Parts: sequence; structure tokens; C-alpha cells
Amino acid sequence: PFNPSTAIGYGVFRRSRVSLKIYNILGEAVAQLFAGVREPGEHEAVWNASGQPSGVYVAELLTEPFDGPEPAVRLIRKLLYIR
Repeated sequence: PFNPSTAIGYGVFRRSRVSLKIYNILGEAVAQLFAGVREPGEHEAVWNASGQPSGVYVAELLTEPFDGPEPAVRLIRKLLYIR
């Protein structure tokens, strides 16, 4: 649970295209926290949910490595925004 902002940490092992989005419970995208290229390492994005209603949200992280045999990765995490 968080109010009104939360930090979302993630790591990438290879230089990758990364997309981090937030969706409401209806599946509608409400925020794009990052879209671009990330170098290997730990990263963090902050989502400020002010202006959004309380409730359950979903964070979706997509990574696509530029090189190497690793496939694309999609991670989903549930977030609870409480006012």
C-alpha cells in the first residue's frame, strides 16, 4: 500500500529496451513511467498517484535485450493506492 507516491525498483542484466506502465483495474493505462533504453544495473521510477482514485493498480515492466540469447521479459506487480 502507498499514499500518494511509490518508488518502483527494477534491474536489467543487459542493455535493453524498457517500458514501465501503470494500469488501473479495468486495464486502462494511467501512467507511462519510463519508455526507452536502460544500461545494465538497478533503476528506479517514482509514480505519484495524486489525482487517481484509491484502488488496485498494476505495474507492468517489459524488457527486450538488444543482444544475447535472453528472451523479452514481462513482469507484473499489483499496487494498492490508499488515500
